[in-house]
Amino acid sequence: MLEAIGLAKRFGGVEAVVDVSLHVAAGEVLALIGPNGAGKTTLFNLLAGQVTPDRGRVHLAGQDVTGWTPRALAHHGLARSFQIPDVFRSMTVRENLQVALASHADRLWRFWSPLATTAVAEADCLLATAELGHLADQAAGVLAYGDVKRLELALALVGEPRVVLLDEPTAGTAPAERAGLMRTAIAAARARDAALLFTEHDMDVVFEHADRVAVLDAGRIIASGTPEAIRADPVVQRAYLGHG
Repeated sequence: MLEAIGLAKRFGGVEAVVDVSLHVAAGEVLALIGPNGAGKTTLFNLLAGQVTPDRGRVHLAGQDVTGWTPRALAHHGLARSFQIPDVFRSMTVRENLQVALASHADRLWRFWSPLATTAVAEADCLLATAELGHLADQAAGVLAYGDVKRLELALALVGEPRVVLLDEPTAGTAPAERAGLMRTAIAAARARDAALLFTEHDMDVVFEHADRVAVLDAGRIIASGTPEAIRADPVVQRAYLGHG
């Protein structure tokens, strides 16, 4: 569903991403791990259109989408979250979803249409998926951080994406919340037969929930395989897991 082929990006004298190739299939969960500064966010930016690669190609659902804008990619089925959630704090949880749904459908120009009647059923369905229905009328600005992350997940699901990129989806949440948040994200993706690619520093989350793991170090993929294989890989242990 999503494929990177030989992606490379340099910023001045720094090679942030070097000849990276990876793929994730429909319904699959792929974790991308690596130390700080490994290039994970740059790779996400290349895949999601925030940054244009110096070399390499990106394919989405079999189509070459290299150089497409984030908006064009979103309309073609790629959704992305960020490390730091960005929501409309003064709006309710439901209104955040309504604005996103209207934007995806290019309906924001209809300023005379009251937001209160826009895509209510669709918004509530997404909130139920993210287990936020009970907070639909709550202002987003007073949500607990874990619930903000759930709202960000619901926003990423707008438009029924075929590929979902989650950048550190459990960062900042309490350890007890992380497994539940990942289960929700994975269930939502698989219900849509979407591919899910996520970055994460909590190795318990990675090894419990990923189908495959790719390890990035100094901009290069140094290993890729099942969680069991990655955990036992001596190269990964030396580079990232702190063993060997």
